[in-house]
Amino acid sequence: MPFAYFNNAIVPLEEVTISPYDLGLLRGYAVFDFLRTYKGKPFKLTEHLVRLRKSAAQLMLPIVKTDEEITEAVLEVIRLNAYPESTVRIVLTGGKSMDSRTVLSPTFYILVDRLTPTPSEQIEKGVRVKTIENLRTNPTAKSIDYQVYLKAIQQFNDEGVAEFVYVHQGNVLEGATSNICAFFGSTLVTPKLNVLPGITREVVLEIAAPHWHIEERNLKLSELLSADEVFLTATNKEVMPVTYIDGTIVNTGTPGPRTKKLVELFKEYTKNS
Repeated sequence: MPFAYFNNAIVPLEEVTISPYDLGLLRGYAVFDFLRTYKGKPFKLTEHLVRLRKSAAQLMLPIVKTDEEITEAVLEVIRLNAYPESTVRIVLTGGKSMDSRTVLSPTFYILVDRLTPTPSEQIEKGVRVKTIENLRTNPTAKSIDYQVYLKAIQQFNDEGVAEFVYVHQGNVLEGATSNICAFFGSTLVTPKLNVLPGITREVVLEIAAPHWHIEERNLKLSELLSADEVFLTATNKEVMPVTYIDGTIVNTGTPGPRTKKLVELFKEYTKNS
């Protein structure tokens, strides 16, 4: 029987009941953060909690739990569910509101699920991505608004697209569920403005810095299409090579040597964390 943390207690998942008047449902007024475990331990939990608080502050949602309380709850739910490896989703909503506008008591819950590993074929051969014109309302907050992404999934469901990449006024921003990076020779470039600061992205930049020059700056779509190598970073994607963008082949259409090295560096980093 799976367990979850709901407001102030750990309960069986089937006992979690969210009010139909919750502002997260009625108004989409909610934030979350998402992480995974390695060797059963939550990866970069402190950094994810910092980002969760920043997201909540941007939406003016109060978090009444301390980091210590949240950490204790995360560890206990991971222990009780006892999956080989887990994903952890921490959610904060505006809570029940009978007038659909007043925040009285936010809803706070933690879901722990079995991790589904990234298919090895995607890492070995790379994936296809499709660009979509979109600038999120609060780009640096991890809100629950994924309307554009979910609509795109329905629209392009049969095109073999692994991720949708947001572009605004010609500038590449981020993936719907990831960050995007590109190699131009020995320079690693990743967009800086109007993106969610990914935790995996920060780790990748850290481990890449001793080997390549790093630039965080605007990245034009036309420039991305001429990159030597392109890859995504995310909790559930780690370092994911991109071989096609909107049907345009990236270089030779196979994961490049620098991206492959980053895949191995990231594996080593998580192994030793």
